[in-house]
Amino acid sequence: MQQFSERRRYPRVNTSLPLRFKKLYGDTYVNKNTVTKNLSENGVKLKSDYPVSLNSRLFIEINLPITQKPVRALSRVVWVKKLLAGNNYELGNEFLSIKEEDAVIVSDYIKNSI
Repeated sequence: MQQFSERRRYPRVNTSLPLRFKKLYGDTYVNKNTVTKNLSENGVKLKSDYPVSLNSRLFIEINLPITQKPVRALSRVVWVKKLLAGNNYELGNEFLSIKEEDAVIVSDYIKNSI
């Protein structure tokens, strides 16, 4: 039997935080409020009632309890999973661009949550 090891470089924390995303590029402008499912220094998994294509670029704002202003990042959808219940999806997002100060806030939140 083949053994698989965890390939993630960054630890993830399961967390439900308010999140807003805007889809960039493409024919349709989408602006959605939702919640995170988990968070790492490199990306975020979120729930959506709107299908988003692989490789779509999203502008994300996450409201972390340790800061008053939202953390902002540009991300790329790296996987999409259709959920069994309703018209819901989980989206795996990789951060492409995040300000250093926001990256530090995310890192601190994760370290304090582990």
